[in-house]
Amino acid sequence: MDEFCENLSEKLRCLSPNFDSQRYDDDEFETATSAEQIEVEDSVQKCIQVIKNIVEIDPKCPTLLREKHLQFLKKGLTVLPTSLQVLDASRAWLVYWILHGIQLLDEPITEELKTHIIAFLR
Repeated sequence: MDEFCENLSEKLRCLSPNFDSQRYDDDEFETATSAEQIEVEDSVQKCIQVIKNIVEIDPKCPTLLREKHLQFLKKGLTVLPTSLQVLDASRAWLVYWILHGIQLLDEPITEELKTHIIAFLR
């Protein structure tokens, strides 16, 4: 990865250095789903390029507050806020989407976090 991309990764804090290597591989067996997946990934790649261009032009562009986002997500795995208690039956879905957000931020799922999730789901 070139120096610009390395600096961009630091700035965005969410752009995985091996993003390109994680793209979908259909093993030359195209299906409607695989074609759609590749189309989505191409679309995301275009968005990333736009962001790279913006960062290059304006180094003061907003950065992702990774730690604050992680703190917010992890809090959602311990207590269901009063406003969301009507979604009690949807806890499993909430956990799914919160874990997805944590994964997008490349944060490991620790044993301690797993314990909190189990307690939250009980």
